[in-house]
Order: sequence, then structure tokens, then C-alpha cells
Amino acid sequence: MLLLNIIYNADDSVSVKKQCNSNSSLTYTYNTRGFVSKIRGVNVSSGAVFLNLNYNYTLDGDVVNIKDTAGTAGNEYYWYDSLGRITKAMANSTFGTRMYGYYPGGSTYFLTISLS
Repeated sequence: MLLLNIIYNADDSVSVKKQCNSNSSLTYTYNTRGFVSKIRGVNVSSGAVFLNLNYNYTLDGDVVNIKDTAGTAGNEYYWYDSLGRITKAMANSTFGTRMYGYYPGGSTYFLTISLS
């Protein structure tokens, strides 16, 4: 049975999520702008850290990279054009690389996915 217990901060952002009968816990940390800066996953029974995501942003608030220092999820990197639209997303070999292109009006006209 999957149970979910969510604890919120005073500003209604998520502080802690406890899942799987409280056997795993995800703790969320935020930067001064209110963006997620870290998500840490711990097996409550053993204390083992299974997820440790660290988020980095541009000055405009776009995600530049997400690095997992626990090593289980891999790292992700993102690139944007001058209008703040994502142009490339690259992750470990499991997710590959995604390239995005846009029409002058802003809608996406192509998406290329490479798993190598």
C-alpha cells in the first residue's frame, strides 16, 4: 500500500514527502527566490541516501543543471535561447539528448531525441 504524507512550509511549498508507509522521505530545500535548490531522498529504515538532487538556475530562473550527488539519477543539463526557450536538454545515457527548434512565433517546430 502506497501512502503519502506531505508536510508544507509556511508559504505552502512542500517541505517533506513521506512515501511507502513512511519508509522513504523526500526533503525539499528552496533558494531565496523560492525555487527548489535541493531534493534529498532517504530510506528511513536504513538511513541510506538514494537521491540528492542539486538544482542550479540562470539569473532568469531557468534550470541550468540538476546534479545527483548520490549518483542514482544521473545529471541533467539545459540550454536556452535568448528568449528563454529551451533549445537542448541532455541527461545521462538513459535519457539521451533532446534538441528543440521554434517557429518565429514561438511554437515548437521540431524535437530531436538521441539516446546515444
